[in-house]
Amino acid sequence: MQTMMAFLATALIVTTQPVAALECQYGTVSSDYWWHKARSETYVLVWGGFFDLGKSQADAVNPGDVEFGAEVEVWTATFKGFRASRRAFDQPFETEVTLVFPDFSFIGGGHNTAGDAERLPGKTGLVWLEQTEDGYRVISELCASVIDTNAENVKPALRCLRGGYCPKE
Repeated sequence: MQTMMAFLATALIVTTQPVAALECQYGTVSSDYWWHKARSETYVLVWGGFFDLGKSQADAVNPGDVEFGAEVEVWTATFKGFRASRRAFDQPFETEVTLVFPDFSFIGGGHNTAGDAERLPGKTGLVWLEQTEDGYRVISELCASVIDTNAENVKPALRCLRGGYCPKE
């Protein structure tokens, strides 16, 4: 009986470790800022929301653009909101956006992010838009939401954008 209990305890510890390794580490406003700034792509930080969402063609995205080569669901939407000036998000900004939602359900602890598209209407927040040759796009990530609806993150984001206190973590 003791041998069986020891075996079960060991099996439990060993089998749960990979799941713990895939646990998401959510970033902060400053870590997100530095990550986007270090990228070779051009990103624009805006405040607003998505309107007129509709499904689009999945072939609009290169497989190499998505983490782990996951299958995707592609949507289009109109983003309406503001770009930042030195003091606030006060420059009106409206554009068409391609939204890419990968299916990470094949990864332990992952999920299909396509359901996030249905939760976007009515949400307002910070969004990092990637500027591409074809316009703007957002690719949902395994551990990050497309839109940061926490209003408390606006001031730290503006501080980072204007070169104020923005620690690299």
